[in-house]
Amino acid sequence: MHVGTGWVDSVFPTVLLSIVYPLTMKEVMADEFQVGTHGASVEVVLRNSTTLRGRMFLHDIAEKHQGPEKVEDVLNSAAQFFPIAVREGGEKTVLVNKAQTLYVKVPAEQGKVQPGVQGAASWAVQVTVEMVQGAPLQGIVYFAQPPGRDRTLDGLNESAPYLCLVQGAAFCYVKLSSVVLVREEGPHFESIPPPAP
Repeated sequence: MHVGTGWVDSVFPTVLLSIVYPLTMKEVMADEFQVGTHGASVEVVLRNSTTLRGRMFLHDIAEKHQGPEKVEDVLNSAAQFFPIAVREGGEKTVLVNKAQTLYVKVPAEQGKVQPGVQGAASWAVQVTVEMVQGAPLQGIVYFAQPPGRDRTLDGLNESAPYLCLVQGAAFCYVKLSSVVLVREEGPHFESIPPPAP
């Protein structure tokens, strides 16, 4: 009785090829599943008083949520560095150490603040944020804390590494480890946050 070997004929060449030409197979797989990227205009202010203006690279498909990757996804990821293409002296890519950032600002034209729901924030508060250096920052922060944990203190202590400060139509992602103090400039109010870039 003859036993079909079609599966052997189809699998064996692939296995053999992956053993003999491992780099070629990796390149083929990378090309097949490669995720496209796009750029977001950003202004990065560093602890050494340097300001970088350029484009942050974002994936067209986010890793942890539906839709494209956002600036806050890159900033709040576990990676220590992120690349941006700076414009000064011709466009070139530099690698920024998150630990040395004060804040990353997404200009109004990139933020595209429009009415809509972004997450489940239940309240907001106007604040002034003083950094380890530079002028204080002002804006609105949005929190989605459960009942009983609806203080600004709770929101800050449970926040991601970068706090999103909404300044009109722009978004300013403040590195919390670079913050000296936060002052509330008014009472809490119920609000829905604008869609983040």
